Amino acid sequence: MRSAQSYGDPTKDNGTTVKFGDTGKNNGTTTPEGMREDPNHPGTYQAVTTVTIKSGLSGIALDAAVGHEGTHNADAQGFAKTFDGMHWDLSKNLTEYQTELNAYRVTQSIQAAANERASYGQCGSGQCVFGPGVRNSDDVINQLLADPRNGYGITPDNQGPRQFDINTPSPNN
Repeated sequence: MRSAQSYGDPTKDNGTTVKFGDTGKNNGTTTPEGMREDPNHPGTYQAVTTVTIKSGLSGIALDAAVGHEGTHNADAQGFAKTFDGMHWDLSKNLTEYQTELNAYRVTQSIQAAANERASYGQCGSGQCVFGPGVRNSDDVINQLLADPRNGYGITPDNQGPRQFDINTPSPNN
């Protein structure tokens, strides 16, 4: 639900642009581009993001991509909402690892609810499979994220960059 809500009301500008296109080997991408004042609520801020979903996806693959990328979008918007023009809550500026863990948990949930298994990359000498019957999805997600062949190379100990290039806490936080 959080993921779907992050896309917002299509009749109001919430800083999120959604498009379909070439996303390489991924089913989707989310690019945080910064923050801006919310035109609908002066004094509050929103993330400016572009979500790209791979052209041609359908069915559960489309549902999973929209859910996954929506989670990244929700994470970015969650941080932006802490900004008041001078201060922010750095703990909400998630690392690449944290936001990917959140997003792949949603992917697992969507695959399991649809009773459909799908591979999302390499885990050791096999595939990282999500869907029904996966007992410890966090173990699968950690293997997927740790393997550089999947484009990540991140772990709980090496979490990668934060969504926004703000590396120091604001005063009073």
